Amino acid sequence: MECAEAFWAEMKKENVKPTVVTYGTLVEGYCRMQQVERAKELIDEMKREGIEPNAVVFNPIIDALAEAGRFEEALGMVERFLVCESGPTISTYNSLIKGFCKAGDLVGASRIIKMMISRGVVPTPTTYNYFFWYFSKSGKIEEGMNLYTKMIESGYTLDRLTYHLLLKLLCEEERLELAVQVSKEMKMRGLDMDLATSTMLIHLLCRMYKFEEAVLEFEDMIRRGVVPQYITFQRLKDELHKCGLSGIMSGVGGPGIMSRVGGTLKRDRSRFEMVHTGIGIACGGVRNPVVAYTLLNLFLHFNVVDVPNYWRGLLV
Repeated sequence: MECAEAFWAEMKKENVKPTVVTYGTLVEGYCRMQQVERAKELIDEMKREGIEPNAVVFNPIIDALAEAGRFEEALGMVERFLVCESGPTISTYNSLIKGFCKAGDLVGASRIIKMMISRGVVPTPTTYNYFFWYFSKSGKIEEGMNLYTKMIESGYTLDRLTYHLLLKLLCEEERLELAVQVSKEMKMRGLDMDLATSTMLIHLLCRMYKFEEAVLEFEDMIRRGVVPQYITFQRLKDELHKCGLSGIMSGVGGPGIMSRVGGTLKRDRSRFEMVHTGIGIACGGVRNPVVAYTLLNLFLHFNVVDVPNYWRGLLV
């Protein structure tokens, strides 16, 4: 801020008139440096200069005060903002709600929602996502599902982050049925699951020994063009072993289709190990060959794993 303050002093010396954007830039800088009192002084200075403060100036201060838990001061700034021509915006109220939720004061956050609605400001998905963030952090499943149900019934629009936070909560608490239900509703509303949500659900299915469902979700994930993380491959591989397939690796280079490949297949312990296992299942005719063969085809089709060329002959 030293350079900014020096430039500010130079502007005054040269009699260059600052604009509301100039003040807003300084205010945001002071707030980031946790010098809120100095930022508040700039509002008084603006009024003396005949410049009307707006959201660019007020919002960073309100956000900083709410983030610090100084809610009375933050609400006081909102009241000062009300007398201005522009007035508080959705971001103003969202900053307050974020602060209350971070402090675990959902009653205070709910009061802000009532306040904003009474003033003609409509809540957005971001507004409610702060509640879901708190529920996810605190493991409050019932509260999260209750809010989710009320929003659906009231016709509120939920965004991808809303579902992500709710699925994170349900997966961490191992509420499989609810997690699957929410994921289906998410897809029905035209919101495809991203890498994070798909990975969380697959890992939960694996923890709950729902291997078939995990593979189906994995298949759908790749079909949507979402490239899985290596840890997801590893998790599925571990589940294969848990299902009594620990001897598959030792049979990869054995008789059958593999004997026509030529040469000995190295038992790679790297990121290709999952593919080795899939080949072993598909070619050895042991448990779940169709799933394994489908999985392997998906790997090759989407180039998720760089499979050596001599393996590709298996699929011709």
